[in-house]
Amino acid sequence: MGRKAFTPTWIALLRIRLRQMFPWLYEISGYILPQTETTKFFIKVIVETMEYRETNNITRNDFIDMLRELKKNPDKLGNIEMTDSLLASQAFVFFLAGFETSSTTISNALYELALNQKIQDQLREEINEVYVKYNGDLKYDNIKKMDYLDKVFKGTVRKKRVNIFYF
Repeated sequence: MGRKAFTPTWIALLRIRLRQMFPWLYEISGYILPQTETTKFFIKVIVETMEYRETNNITRNDFIDMLRELKKNPDKLGNIEMTDSLLASQAFVFFLAGFETSSTTISNALYELALNQKIQDQLREEINEVYVKYNGDLKYDNIKKMDYLDKVFKGTVRKKRVNIFYF
């Protein structure tokens, strides 16, 4: 679904051209996010996840929980009505913001590792040590303890900066 969100449709291209050539007409038509298969999917997933967590009293301290808190306490937002569609759109934007940059950075890191056998071996050794140390439990907190992995990603970002283009 992430790739699909970045694949432009002919309607999206038409809207871009409309904005470039006739900005006044684009302003009149409004900034409506078309209900594509991707947006419908994300709205459904976010709404169902929030409902499931609410009925089963599940807390994970993540972005979804933050959105649930906003929905429970709308007084913090002033006059903005927190609809399911608005909450899902926030989660959708959050996902899209990290999707392309994360996948590109991971691809670049894997490419650099393929070119540098010594670095690859050292990183594999660190991963294996942490894997054995925590009995195969590679949770986020355990992965954060991998200093060399952190250095590999920071080096990759320094060497191959990810550029984002908006249209």
